[in-house]
Amino acid sequence: MPNIIRFIVLSLIIILSGCQQETEINEKIEESGFRNVAISKAFRGEINNFLEYSGKIELENVLNISPSFSARIEKIYVQEGDQVKKGKILVLMDSTQLEQTKLQLDNAEKNLHRMEKLLEKDAVEKKTYDEIKLFYEKTLSTYEYIRENTFIKAPIAGIVTSISKKENENFDAMMQPYLIRIVNNDLIKAKINVSDRDIQKITKNQKAMIFLTNSEKVFLGKVSYCSPEADLISGTFLVDIIIENTAKILRHNQFVKVKIVIESNQNAIIIPQEAIVDENTIFVVKNEIVEKRKVITGIENEKQIEIKKGVDAGENVIVTGTVGLSDGEKVKIDQAN
Repeated sequence: MPNIIRFIVLSLIIILSGCQQETEINEKIEESGFRNVAISKAFRGEINNFLEYSGKIELENVLNISPSFSARIEKIYVQEGDQVKKGKILVLMDSTQLEQTKLQLDNAEKNLHRMEKLLEKDAVEKKTYDEIKLFYEKTLSTYEYIRENTFIKAPIAGIVTSISKKENENFDAMMQPYLIRIVNNDLIKAKINVSDRDIQKITKNQKAMIFLTNSEKVFLGKVSYCSPEADLISGTFLVDIIIENTAKILRHNQFVKVKIVIESNQNAIIIPQEAIVDENTIFVVKNEIVEKRKVITGIENEKQIEIKKGVDAGENVIVTGTVGLSDGEKVKIDQAN
């Protein structure tokens, strides 16, 4: 029984204390004569409206490199992860065939020079000379082909991401898809699938903003391709966005959020969306006095809205505390954004 009495007394103390605090707050509001509001300053700047989609990024240049014929690998000059320049020798294949063809080429060149001298003296028929020259040209072409497939060079600058064989192993050109893979991540492509409702709003070279998952860092890009036909299964349209990746942050097969800009104004007066009371009404504060205004709006997105008429840059608009607010009412500015 004493415990129950003690509980009841304690509850009454808490209730009375809460009522006293509420009374004190109300008294302060009554004494001040105005309510607290939060404001934001209208400013002039760029505003964009955009379509937002999820997608996946792929490197624009991914090359699988291999010789055109099967041979033994003599030497590998790079390792996975190496940054290579265009034209660098990556692999040396068995050079036996190259050396043999070089001997044939040297002999063919000597014969050609001899024929040229004889032809000048009319000591050989033109037909014979043409045959010798043709043989030399074919041998030269064969030599260059074998040399290209013996000294395997990087066709682009990039990073070696995969080497499929080891030194002294045989590479089978018919069975194995590649010997070395190189990627260049300077340019990267984001792929998204766009609905038939939105595809009419997207055109080539439109600006786009790309965001990594769980990151607010923005990468700029532009639309490089819009598919002219829908996918048979999904009914969506493939759209590619090319992105500059100079910082080498974006990586192959990452998932991203893509915002394609469909409307833009570089010199708009902008306020937060929270300032709009209904479709075209806002409250402006001057000298702690509220002024209710009708405005004409323009481009908008999830956070901001353009004001074409009704507000000037630098004016303070109310973003919170507008419920029940009336024109001419006096307010206290609680905080500035």
